[in-house]
Amino acid sequence: MWCRMYKIYLLILVGLYFNCGKLAAQDVLPDFTVKNNKSKISISWQNKYKQNVKSISIQRSYDSSKNFSSIYTVPNPADAVVGYMDIHAPYTKMFYKLFIVFDSGEYIFTAVKKPDIDNNFDLTRAIKKINDENNRIKDSIEKANRPVKIPAPPAPKEPGKKNNKPKPVSPVKDEEPAPQKKDVIPYPSKRIFTDKDNNVNIVLPDFKTNRYTIKFFDENYKHLFDLNQINEGFLILEKVNFRHAGWFFFEIYEDGGLFEKNKFYIPKD
Repeated sequence: MWCRMYKIYLLILVGLYFNCGKLAAQDVLPDFTVKNNKSKISISWQNKYKQNVKSISIQRSYDSSKNFSSIYTVPNPADAVVGYMDIHAPYTKMFYKLFIVFDSGEYIFTAVKKPDIDNNFDLTRAIKKINDENNRIKDSIEKANRPVKIPAPPAPKEPGKKNNKPKPVSPVKDEEPAPQKKDVIPYPSKRIFTDKDNNVNIVLPDFKTNRYTIKFFDENYKHLFDLNQINEGFLILEKVNFRHAGWFFFEIYEDGGLFEKNKFYIPKD
């Protein structure tokens, strides 16, 4: 998993903060809270979106307007309260923002924030309280969702029939896939490809005159997320948004029609 590469501590909060010292209330998405607690940076927020959130990535940069890179993708973005401890931040005055993708395919970048100093935060006690509560909630959910095994009734026997298995059906020629067209766009794509850092680059120079939608799929062609309302000719998606190495597929739609269908590969680091 990508999170192992970064060797960072993850703090997942389920519900509101507990009584474990003086803790500030968390801002509600798309706003979020950034605190400097004794040189340990905490990023947290409440999620009260009515629409389903598909993924949330935390990004940071030395600069307030460019060179942002994703440092973590939240595994459970729909949690009511989420927090992350960036204890290995190279600089205590880094800039942070969130990249949020919804189930509808829409996405947003939040405003950029710098950490506020707050030395009244009892980090050790907070982590212990929250981890204990998370383990209790996880155990109760697993216990409630544990399936009850009910033996299936025996199938009735039909006398006089030795073999009731259906005969295999021959494939119908009309249902065979159509041959590929000669003008198939070759791999790799000139519009979506990986760079030297294995991040995914998107190049759409005519985005102002055409309306583009991009759909992403995993190696089994399972839908991951969409990018709609693209208003930039060059975008970079951090590789952590795809969560693992391997092949990924995409479809580019131009003004509602399929424009390109291709793939790209993200190697292991």
